[in-house]
Amino acid sequence: MEFTELIAQARKLLFERNNLSPQCSAGVVACGLETKAGNTYFGINVDTDCGLGFCAESSAISAMLKAGEAEIAKIVAVTRERILPPCGRCREMIYQVNHQNLQTLVMVDIDKILTLEELLPCLWWQPEE
Repeated sequence: MEFTELIAQARKLLFERNNLSPQCSAGVVACGLETKAGNTYFGINVDTDCGLGFCAESSAISAMLKAGEAEIAKIVAVTRERILPPCGRCREMIYQVNHQNLQTLVMVDIDKILTLEELLPCLWWQPEE
């Protein structure tokens, strides 16, 4: 799947959820990822006033893990208006889930794709060789 299709599918998940409490928002950011096996998974963010939320990337990764996969070929997070690079926590999660994910293609802007390795140049933990 091309990044353009991942973006389009992820953006379908973006909408205002009116049934949440005033302290919670969800679906402002969506994420699409494709695994090495060619399967796609999607997720949305959840934000709460007390910091108990999670990023859209975490949600998509969770869906992938539930399906028994861990190697990500490409990943992108979106709002209605733009592409968002993953935060540091999400970058680390992508790596920690499977170290092969250093080669994951990460869209960080509409015209810029980097590998996770380029986004994590100084790893804090590496497996012993």
